[in-house]
Amino acid sequence: MCLPLSQPIPGSEAKSRGVALRLRWVWYLAAVLLIPSLLAIALWVATLTGEALPPMPAFAQPIGIPIAFVIIFLLGGPLQEEFGWRGYATEQLQKKWNALIVALVMGFVWTAWHLPLFFIPRSEAYYNNPILGVYITATLVTILITWIYNNTNRSIFAAMLIHTSWNWGNHLFPTLFTQNGALTFLILAILVIAAILITSGTHRMVRTRSQID
Repeated sequence: MCLPLSQPIPGSEAKSRGVALRLRWVWYLAAVLLIPSLLAIALWVATLTGEALPPMPAFAQPIGIPIAFVIIFLLGGPLQEEFGWRGYATEQLQKKWNALIVALVMGFVWTAWHLPLFFIPRSEAYYNNPILGVYITATLVTILITWIYNNTNRSIFAAMLIHTSWNWGNHLFPTLFTQNGALTFLILAILVIAAILITSGTHRMVRTRSQID
Protein backbone atom coordinates (compact mmCIF):
# COMPACT_ATOMS: atom_id res chain seq x y z
CA MET A 1 0.00 0.00 0.00
CA CYS A 2 1.27 3.45 -0.88
CA LEU A 3 1.20 6.28 1.65
CA PRO A 4 -0.21 9.65 0.50
CA LEU A 5 2.47 12.13 -0.48
CA SER A 6 1.26 14.46 2.28
CA GLN A 7 2.47 12.03 4.97
CA PRO A 8 6.08 11.44 5.99
CA ILE A 9 7.71 8.32 4.58
CA PRO A 10 9.13 6.03 7.25
CA GLY A 11 12.68 4.86 6.67
CA SER A 12 11.56 1.25 6.53
CA GLU A 13 9.10 2.00 3.73
CA ALA A 14 11.78 3.83 1.73
CA LYS A 15 13.99 0.75 2.06
CA SER A 16 11.18 -1.53 0.91
CA ARG A 17 10.54 0.68 -2.12
CA GLY A 18 14.22 0.33 -2.95
CA VAL A 19 13.80 -3.43 -3.38
CA ALA A 20 10.30 -3.39 -4.91
CA LEU A 21 10.97 -5.63 -7.90
CA ARG A 22 7.36 -6.32 -8.87
CA LEU A 23 6.95 -3.68 -11.55
CA ARG A 24 4.63 -4.01 -14.52
CA TRP A 25 6.60 -5.19 -17.55
CA VAL A 26 5.91 -1.98 -19.47
CA TRP A 27 7.70 0.03 -16.79
CA TYR A 28 10.62 -2.37 -16.78
CA LEU A 29 10.94 -1.83 -20.53
CA ALA A 30 10.62 1.94 -20.21
CA ALA A 31 13.13 2.14 -17.36
CA VAL A 32 15.77 0.00 -19.07
CA LEU A 33 15.33 0.69 -22.79
CA LEU A 34 13.81 4.16 -23.31
CA ILE A 35 16.92 6.30 -22.88
CA PRO A 36 19.35 3.91 -24.63
CA SER A 37 16.89 3.74 -27.54
CA LEU A 38 16.82 7.54 -27.83
CA LEU A 39 20.62 7.63 -27.74
CA ALA A 40 20.87 4.92 -30.40
CA ILE A 41 18.39 6.68 -32.72
CA ALA A 42 20.17 10.01 -32.23
CA LEU A 43 23.54 8.44 -33.05
CA TRP A 44 22.07 6.87 -36.19
CA VAL A 45 20.73 10.29 -37.25
CA ALA A 46 24.18 11.79 -36.67
CA THR A 47 25.73 9.26 -39.05
CA LEU A 48 23.03 10.02 -41.64
CA THR A 49 24.06 13.68 -41.54
CA GLY A 50 27.64 12.74 -42.35
CA GLU A 51 29.27 12.67 -38.92
CA ALA A 52 31.79 9.92 -38.35
CA LEU A 53 30.70 7.12 -36.05
CA PRO A 54 32.68 7.38 -32.79
CA PRO A 55 34.42 4.26 -31.44
CA MET A 56 31.94 1.88 -29.78
CA PRO A 57 34.15 -0.46 -27.74
CA ALA A 58 31.22 -1.91 -25.78
CA PHE A 59 30.08 -3.86 -28.84
CA ALA A 60 33.51 -5.40 -29.38
CA GLN A 61 32.69 -7.76 -26.49
CA PRO A 62 28.89 -8.09 -26.40
CA ILE A 63 29.01 -10.45 -23.42
CA GLY A 64 30.15 -7.50 -21.34
CA ILE A 65 27.08 -5.37 -22.13
CA PRO A 66 24.74 -6.85 -19.47
CA ILE A 67 27.67 -7.09 -17.05
CA ALA A 68 28.28 -3.37 -17.52
CA PHE A 69 24.65 -2.68 -16.62
CA VAL A 70 25.03 -4.54 -13.32
CA ILE A 71 28.33 -2.83 -12.50
CA ILE A 72 26.88 0.61 -13.23
CA PHE A 73 23.80 -0.18 -11.15
CA LEU A 74 25.88 -1.24 -8.14
CA LEU A 75 28.89 1.07 -8.39
CA GLY A 76 28.11 3.85 -10.87
CA GLY A 77 25.80 6.01 -8.76
CA PRO A 78 22.19 4.76 -9.06
CA LEU A 79 22.27 2.54 -5.96
CA GLN A 80 24.15 5.15 -3.96
CA GLU A 81 22.15 8.21 -5.07
CA GLU A 82 18.52 7.32 -5.73
CA PHE A 83 17.46 6.86 -2.11
CA GLY A 84 18.42 10.52 -1.74
CA TRP A 85 17.33 11.96 -5.10
CA ARG A 86 13.96 10.23 -5.38
CA GLY A 87 13.41 8.50 -2.03
CA TYR A 88 13.88 11.66 -0.03
CA ALA A 89 14.33 14.89 -2.02
CA THR A 90 11.73 14.29 -4.73
CA GLU A 91 9.37 12.78 -2.16
CA GLN A 92 9.53 15.88 0.04
CA LEU A 93 9.44 18.44 -2.77
CA GLN A 94 6.37 16.84 -4.37
CA LYS A 95 4.43 17.64 -1.21
CA LYS A 96 4.74 21.32 -2.18
CA TRP A 97 5.20 21.46 -5.97
CA ASN A 98 4.11 19.55 -9.03
CA ALA A 99 6.31 16.88 -10.55
CA LEU A 100 7.59 19.06 -13.40
CA ILE A 101 8.81 21.84 -11.09
CA VAL A 102 10.40 19.27 -8.81
CA ALA A 103 12.22 17.71 -11.77
CA LEU A 104 13.54 21.13 -12.84
CA VAL A 105 14.86 21.72 -9.33
CA MET A 106 16.36 18.24 -9.08
CA GLY A 107 18.00 18.66 -12.50
CA PHE A 108 19.84 21.68 -11.12
CA VAL A 109 20.79 19.83 -7.94
CA TRP A 110 21.95 16.78 -9.89
CA THR A 111 24.16 18.95 -12.12
CA ALA A 112 25.60 20.76 -9.09
CA TRP A 113 26.33 17.41 -7.44
CA HIS A 114 28.53 16.42 -10.39
CA LEU A 115 30.11 19.86 -10.81
CA PRO A 116 33.51 18.93 -9.25
CA LEU A 117 33.94 16.26 -11.95
CA PHE A 118 34.10 19.01 -14.59
CA PHE A 119 37.45 20.09 -13.14
CA ILE A 120 38.93 16.60 -13.32
CA PRO A 121 40.02 15.05 -16.66
CA ARG A 122 37.29 12.56 -17.55
CA SER A 123 36.50 10.44 -20.58
CA GLU A 124 32.70 10.80 -20.39
CA ALA A 125 31.23 13.10 -23.03
CA TYR A 126 28.96 15.05 -20.70
CA TYR A 127 31.91 16.22 -18.59
CA ASN A 128 33.51 17.65 -21.71
CA ASN A 129 30.50 19.70 -22.81
CA PRO A 130 29.38 23.19 -21.71
CA ILE A 131 27.72 23.21 -18.29
CA LEU A 132 24.48 24.66 -19.70
CA GLY A 133 24.11 21.73 -22.07
CA VAL A 134 24.80 19.33 -19.22
CA TYR A 135 22.12 21.00 -17.08
CA ILE A 136 19.57 20.77 -19.89
CA THR A 137 20.40 17.11 -20.48
CA ALA A 138 20.36 16.29 -16.75
CA THR A 139 17.02 18.03 -16.37
CA LEU A 140 15.44 16.12 -19.26
CA VAL A 141 16.71 12.84 -17.83
CA THR A 142 15.45 13.85 -14.38
CA ILE A 143 11.96 14.45 -15.80
CA LEU A 144 12.00 10.94 -17.26
CA ILE A 145 13.22 9.47 -13.96
CA THR A 146 10.48 11.32 -12.08
CA TRP A 147 7.90 10.02 -14.55
CA ILE A 148 9.07 6.44 -14.05
CA TYR A 149 9.24 6.91 -10.27
CA ASN A 150 5.72 8.27 -9.95
CA ASN A 151 4.20 5.71 -12.30
CA THR A 152 5.68 2.75 -10.45
CA ASN A 153 4.09 3.60 -7.11
CA ARG A 154 7.17 5.63 -6.20
CA SER A 155 9.57 2.72 -6.64
CA ILE A 156 13.13 3.71 -5.85
CA PHE A 157 14.26 0.52 -7.57
CA ALA A 158 12.61 1.69 -10.81
CA ALA A 159 14.39 5.04 -10.45
CA MET A 160 17.67 3.15 -10.02
CA LEU A 161 17.00 1.22 -13.23
CA ILE A 162 16.40 4.27 -15.42
CA HIS A 163 19.31 6.11 -13.78
CA THR A 164 21.47 3.09 -14.65
CA SER A 165 20.10 3.02 -18.19
CA TRP A 166 21.23 6.63 -18.71
CA ASN A 167 24.84 5.83 -17.79
CA TRP A 168 24.69 2.45 -19.55
CA GLY A 169 23.20 3.98 -22.69
CA ASN A 170 26.08 6.46 -22.90
CA HIS A 171 28.48 3.55 -22.43
CA LEU A 172 26.93 1.73 -25.40
CA PHE A 173 26.21 4.66 -27.69
CA PRO A 174 28.69 7.60 -27.57
CA THR A 175 26.02 9.90 -28.98
CA LEU A 176 27.07 12.93 -26.96
CA PHE A 177 30.48 12.88 -28.65
CA THR A 178 28.73 13.91 -31.88
CA GLN A 179 27.30 17.36 -32.40
CA ASN A 180 24.23 16.36 -34.41
CA GLY A 181 23.68 13.28 -32.28
CA ALA A 182 23.64 15.29 -29.06
CA LEU A 183 21.21 17.80 -30.58
CA THR A 184 18.98 15.02 -31.90
CA PHE A 185 18.92 13.33 -28.50
CA LEU A 186 17.77 16.57 -26.88
CA ILE A 187 15.02 16.98 -29.47
CA LEU A 188 13.85 13.38 -29.08
CA ALA A 189 13.85 13.64 -25.28
CA ILE A 190 11.86 16.89 -25.43
CA LEU A 191 9.31 15.27 -27.77
CA VAL A 192 8.91 12.26 -25.46
CA ILE A 193 8.53 14.51 -22.43
CA ALA A 194 6.03 16.73 -24.25
CA ALA A 195 3.95 13.63 -25.01
CA ILE A 196 4.12 12.60 -21.36
CA LEU A 197 3.03 16.04 -20.14
CA ILE A 198 0.21 16.29 -22.68
CA THR A 199 -1.20 12.88 -21.77
CA SER A 200 -0.44 12.85 -18.06
CA GLY A 201 -0.23 16.48 -16.95
CA THR A 202 2.39 18.12 -14.75
CA HIS A 203 0.95 17.36 -11.31
CA ARG A 204 2.38 13.85 -10.95
CA MET A 205 2.86 12.91 -14.61
CA VAL A 206 0.62 9.91 -13.98
CA ARG A 207 -2.22 9.36 -16.43
CA THR A 208 -3.96 6.75 -14.32
CA ARG A 209 -3.18 5.32 -10.95
CA SER A 210 -0.25 2.93 -11.43
CA GLN A 211 0.23 -0.04 -9.18
CA ILE A 212 3.19 -2.32 -8.81
CA ASP A 213 1.03 -5.41 -8.32
